[in-house]
Amino acid sequence: MATAIGTAYLLTFYVGNQDNSKGNYTLNSSALLRINGTSIGTYTTAGNTTDNVTWQQFSYSFTAASSSTTITFLNSVDFSDNYVGLDNVVLVVAPTAAPEPLSAALLGAGLLGLGLARRARRR
Repeated sequence: MATAIGTAYLLTFYVGNQDNSKGNYTLNSSALLRINGTSIGTYTTAGNTTDNVTWQQFSYSFTAASSSTTITFLNSVDFSDNYVGLDNVVLVVAPTAAPEPLSAALLGAGLLGLGLARRARRR
């Protein structure tokens, strides 16, 4: 992926687990996430829905160290289990934190006070 150095990103994705009662799907599903070859962690879905896939959303935040970032997902389950689902992988620039209302109000009051004090000195 093309990324901007020093920019914070949010990666979201879903890992799916097939109904564990089915013959070849007896284990929970786990996907290993790597970013630029570095292991970030294993994300496991243990959910069980009869005759269906159960999806669980995960997210990971990171700051880009280069102009391109390699994101890799690997099946980390024993190969006797034939299913690890991966879906809806999205990478976005991380939202910036908005100032807390009280902090913003105090900042505004301080700026107003500075403006009034400056105006009073001019008279």
